[in-house]
Amino acid sequence: MLALEEEFNEQWFDVFLYYALIGLSNSCVNIRVYSINILTTIAAKNADSMIEVTERVCLLAEENFWEIKAQCLEFATTMLTQYRSLSHLLAQKDELKAKLPDKAKENPAVANN
Repeated sequence: MLALEEEFNEQWFDVFLYYALIGLSNSCVNIRVYSINILTTIAAKNADSMIEVTERVCLLAEENFWEIKAQCLEFATTMLTQYRSLSHLLAQKDELKAKLPDKAKENPAVANN
């Protein structure tokens, strides 16, 4: 149902996120798989909201069940795809770092030690 939404809907997001987060700690493998799938769908629509959840999904990737590993991989791929469009920000950050003077230039005493 969430995947059929054309626009990001904050009310639906809250409901699905709530149940997906509960499902991540369920003892049933299928429930955890479906929960990660829901998180992947949300990430495709609003990746910024999934940053805090990423570490929990990463921990699940260490489980022995291939279904969970596959869903974690799909989640990671979705997150990386969504943030690929922001890669220009990383390039700007690197350019700013290159323009900053080294600490040795700022404090000659540090360079002599």
